[in-house]
Amino acid sequence: MDKYFYSIDGIKTIGPVSADELKELYRRSAISDFSLVASEGPANRESYYSWFPMFVLERQSKSRPENAPEASNQLGILARYLQALVAVNSTDPSKFEAARLAFVGTDFFTVKLAASNLPVHYPIQSILSLREWPINVPYAIHRPVDLTLKQGALSKMFLGSNEEKQSELMKAELQTPLAIEIYHNVIYSNGGRGSFGVGLAIPIG
Repeated sequence: MDKYFYSIDGIKTIGPVSADELKELYRRSAISDFSLVASEGPANRESYYSWFPMFVLERQSKSRPENAPEASNQLGILARYLQALVAVNSTDPSKFEAARLAFVGTDFFTVKLAASNLPVHYPIQSILSLREWPINVPYAIHRPVDLTLKQGALSKMFLGSNEEKQSELMKAELQTPLAIEIYHNVIYSNGGRGSFGVGLAIPIG
């Protein structure tokens, strides 16, 4: 029987639990459409690599949640994914990174970058496009320490005892249900000759 790990806050993981147990948690609203899920897989220690939203498992759908409201504008689309982990090209115009969509207003929206948890506010007019299809981005998530693995003296000296740790950070990949493309203003100089210009940087692809 397939088993899964899940994360309510996107930081710490719980499990493994069976698919039936996971769906029961969903039915009781203990986890939401945007809670993160990862299959245990054939190799337990590798199962933390690929994470995706719960609604993908519950409805076998890779698009938006079934109960998501219809939208006629950008605000409506953003509102579907409020509090979800999404992809945004915030730091680098050519690369997406994970961020939590924390607020959607009439004039601006706020994301909290997963790498730092710092809030970034953008005017609605800065949006180039909204992609409602799965996009994978780098991610990091805490997994419980495997106490069944023996730890040597040098490892304890430099890394600390596993028995004293509650979790360890692991690099992973996150499938996001929405990608927010924003434009970036770029200021450049002409080889130090006293002139400068302003350009527009946008992602390609």
